[in-house]
Amino acid sequence: DEVRNFGNNTPCGSRFVTVPRLAPVVRSFSCNFLHFMAGTLPLAIALLRHVPEDTQFLVYPVPFACALLELIGIPRDRMLVFERDCVYHAEELFVVRGLNELADLPAPETVAVVRAALCAASVATGPVVGLEAMEPRVLLVIERRGSERRLENITDVEQALRDVCPPGVDVLRVALEDLCPLEQLRLASRCQFLIGTEGAGLAHVLSIPAGGMVVNVLPTRSRFGPMPSQDGYGYFHHLCSQRAREGIRYRAISCPDADWDSELIRCPIAALRVILNEWAADLAACQHGNDCAGVVRQKK
Repeated sequence: DEVRNFGNNTPCGSRFVTVPRLAPVVRSFSCNFLHFMAGTLPLAIALLRHVPEDTQFLVYPVPFACALLELIGIPRDRMLVFERDCVYHAEELFVVRGLNELADLPAPETVAVVRAALCAASVATGPVVGLEAMEPRVLLVIERRGSERRLENITDVEQALRDVCPPGVDVLRVALEDLCPLEQLRLASRCQFLIGTEGAGLAHVLSIPAGGMVVNVLPTRSRFGPMPSQDGYGYFHHLCSQRAREGIRYRAISCPDADWDSELIRCPIAALRVILNEWAADLAACQHGNDCAGVVRQKK
């Protein structure tokens, strides 16, 4: 991700930047939305209340990073945007130790803190035009763009959701790139069923309400990442498991004809319908006053 943003050519020369106090909120893969949310944003939250007011935060120049840091309370004028031809020096350097140093696999306590900060930010900033009028619960299909892992039969997936969607619940098909981070957070906070191909957008499991379900359309022809991804384990399974006490459920649909770098992935609709029927049955049980099985009771 760093290479994609900064290139892989060594810059000619360098500039020396010195500041009195510096808190770096950059780390491996921080240019990626998932890794920023799971590994970098917790650092910023931990540092924010414990550094002097004149401390600057070193951040990668990706739009969502600056926007999210501003949402949690770091003003733009305290952000020092990283430039690859600079060497940074500080009289005092503030770092966090002990928060998932080797991988962006946060503990339940870290997830809870990040979630609380994001929820507080989305409430404190007031309404977002176009989203405040939405129903309290939606089924969301992530329409991934770019050159990798686009959902080939996304129209069929959307229709499958509509086939089980109860009254008062919307089915939305959204390219998250079209929304600012605040709009994304507010949309996710209304989402009881989130589906997409393996990708950073599923990191919004951090924002979906208790009782939600996350479905990962997962390429399994080859393994990817530090965990046995072909068996359904990975970053998103981990994030969901950290919220298991809130009734968050994770399902992975294996796509053995696709790799992580495949251009298109075709979701097996029959497997999706099994998951949707499970979700619909749980919702019906909840509405009839039985065991809600992790599904939040529908608002009247």
